[in-house]
Amino acid sequence: MKKLQVFIFLVLLSFLLVRCQEERVDSAGERLAKIYCTSCHLLPSPKDLNREIWVTEVLPQMAAFYGLYGNKSRADYLGSSQEAPFLADVYPESPLLDAAVWDTIFNYYVEQSPDRLGKPTSPPTVFELKQFQQKLIRDDSDEAYPALATSIAVDEGTGEVVVASLLAANGGQRRFLNQRVSTREDFVGIQPTLRPALTGRLSMGSLIPSDVPRGTLITDKDTLKQLLRPLDFLYWDGNQNGTQELIIAEYGNMTGRLSSYDGGQKTILSPTPGALRLRLADLDEDGYEDLLVLFAQGDERIEVWYSRPGKPERKLLHRFPPSFGSSDLQVADIDADGDLDLIHSCGDNYDYQPIPKPYHGVRVLLNDGRGDFSEAWFYHLDGAYGAEVDDFDGDGDQDIAAIAYFIPPDKRALNSFVYLEQTGPMEFKAQGFEKQPGLHYICLDKGDPDGDGDQDIVIGNFSGYLPDGMPNTRRSGKGEVVYVWLENVGK
Repeated sequence: MKKLQVFIFLVLLSFLLVRCQEERVDSAGERLAKIYCTSCHLLPSPKDLNREIWVTEVLPQMAAFYGLYGNKSRADYLGSSQEAPFLADVYPESPLLDAAVWDTIFNYYVEQSPDRLGKPTSPPTVFELKQFQQKLIRDDSDEAYPALATSIAVDEGTGEVVVASLLAANGGQRRFLNQRVSTREDFVGIQPTLRPALTGRLSMGSLIPSDVPRGTLITDKDTLKQLLRPLDFLYWDGNQNGTQELIIAEYGNMTGRLSSYDGGQKTILSPTPGALRLRLADLDEDGYEDLLVLFAQGDERIEVWYSRPGKPERKLLHRFPPSFGSSDLQVADIDADGDLDLIHSCGDNYDYQPIPKPYHGVRVLLNDGRGDFSEAWFYHLDGAYGAEVDDFDGDGDQDIAAIAYFIPPDKRALNSFVYLEQTGPMEFKAQGFEKQPGLHYICLDKGDPDGDGDQDIVIGNFSGYLPDGMPNTRRSGKGEVVYVWLENVGK
């Protein structure tokens, strides 16, 4: 009997020793990850991605940033002769990290990551959309571009809906008045057009990820070339000197920046890639507009540059894990307490396998009245790609409309658009409609194209799913749905 007890004791002791050793290995990996994986972005949890993506895509890329190329070479990461000069400072010639340290980090993420991501909390029931009437707007002319919208806007001055499109060699845009094409314009040498030419003509230069500076911006005041995939721009008096500086969000890819131009003088406000959305709002209520910037591409975050005499004051407002795929930012007093809040969407899923992620969707970050923000509400929406905020139903509070692009095929029909009507303080009723096959919602805007005094929604159709490959840009677009007009029916 004693021998049996001793045997059981030794077995239990061995088991506990092994478990303690495993915990020490895991703890060491987590400690090292906190040191080396937070130098560029928020610490990711192993549970943010499945094991396959960690092993085959994310971890090899992270190792390459430290000069550890595994079975590949530095030249593989530098890419083509066009890309390589712009990536020379991104991928070091010799390792910056001991291989044993990296192996510990690698093992931590592999061992702690799931085979597949958990399912999101079931979203509330989506009711039939009643606030808007859906209209499909087509271009039936022989000269019709393919329906590959890259941006859409309502020109409040003319009532026209302006849709910028990807073409075979150039960019282009169409203006629709009373649901028919009023003008059509090719932008020779500019491909693709990202933003309708209301205040300026902005081109990424490359829709797919690239670090070659091919972007352009043409406004009445400035002409800039060789930009790093710019996604947004605006004019802002950040130093309160009475002159508005040009602010450009150069998203880039591995390289990028947020820049200010004042009288030809360029200032880099942030040297990191991923600047995605620029918004102006008087966040601190001092009578001057402040600059809010949404960053994606690694260090996903929202920052503000407060307008100040002489020089803007910079502050980090919120950070997100690097796998979130931030896609849009709006500023509004969503809880009606007198200060401005942040409405954030995330769902960009193009870099790696476009698997559903439970943290994709729309978030409300409430202002505590002192300029600090925290998440107060979340609506899960796979592949969420844009949002607009307004009092769409005219009842005195703010509602949200959102679209999704990177969405699983079996969910596209009923989950590509959602209208979140605020029915009580921070209580929302989800409404939607069944989308027709072949339509992919990639951009939206709000406005009053019919001039009846309420806010409608227009949604651009990019009739191709990029993870499946680049669509045919040379086909005729005659008869294709260019955009969806959701006409507000009023109170």
